[in-house]
Amino acid sequence: MRTFGLTCLLAVLLGAPGSAGATDGAPVDPDAGWELSLAPYLWGLSMVGEASIDDLTVDIDTPFRDIAEKLNFGLMGRAELRRGRFFAVVDGMGAWLEDEISAGPVEASFGPVTVSGSKSIGPRGGGSAAASVEVSRISALVGPVDVEVDTRMLLFGLYGGYRVVSMPLAEAPEDPRRFSFDLFGGARYWNIKMEADVFVPPVSVSGFTVSPSLRIKGGGPGGRRLDFGGEVQVPGVTVGGFRQEFEETLDWADAVVGARAMVDVHPRFQLVATGDVGGFGIGSAADLTWQALGAVGWRISESWALQLGYRAIGIDLDRGVNALDIVTHGPVLGVVWTLRRG
Repeated sequence: MRTFGLTCLLAVLLGAPGSAGATDGAPVDPDAGWELSLAPYLWGLSMVGEASIDDLTVDIDTPFRDIAEKLNFGLMGRAELRRGRFFAVVDGMGAWLEDEISAGPVEASFGPVTVSGSKSIGPRGGGSAAASVEVSRISALVGPVDVEVDTRMLLFGLYGGYRVVSMPLAEAPEDPRRFSFDLFGGARYWNIKMEADVFVPPVSVSGFTVSPSLRIKGGGPGGRRLDFGGEVQVPGVTVGGFRQEFEETLDWADAVVGARAMVDVHPRFQLVATGDVGGFGIGSAADLTWQALGAVGWRISESWALQLGYRAIGIDLDRGVNALDIVTHGPVLGVVWTLRRG
């Protein structure tokens, strides 16, 4: 069964573990001053995996070209506040999506089959009765089966971190290029609501034959024997379809640990790599969640930078009849605004 999608997400505040917002050439003292980074960005997502709602399993394989049509609402954002080597990050994501899936029609068949049985009868069990029913092959046209899926995803994260390494890449004091490495940890809250409306139309069954047979034999030498054999023609019939709705909300919080590396390859260009893992099956947390981002930043001025990269988020959650095993990934394009105070 093909599936619901996720999307081109429009955000309003980035500043990731991993935003490219340094200066346009002035040397930076990593241990002095305040720094605030905000950035709007676009995230063009693809989605693969599997989701289960009350034992209804939907396979997910939705590329970006399909997801863009399914997004009803999307909002993402991050903000980072830094003081010297210490920093704090707040991020959030929200998306509301819908998809329609149709499968079939398919032809199903059953039979031929024979059902038989016998039983002793009479006051002393001296008689017997035997019966059998033969059903010829039955063919039926099933479908198309239509499934409408609505998905709402909310994510909120709060992290704190420390810059472990901050070293210049050139001896010249006027060269601002540096290599930095950060460690961070915190918590990430997830809230995912899934609704599925399944409709199976009436099933059309073609005509078939039923052949019943009954034999009754009395006990004792004077017992009587009764045989009955016949054939019943059953015309084509229509069996009523059904509609069923599935709805489930999954929410949980994960402990998260991660790292970020940044290197200035040019006074105006910076490479960023960040990743984190969370969940670990602690309490009601997911078995595993993870996030990865790789990006290149172009410093336009002291306060503005562009960022282009690729981001992926994975969820592995198993709660019996409700489960998620999905990965969302796609390109990121952002504009980072940075405010500094000495």
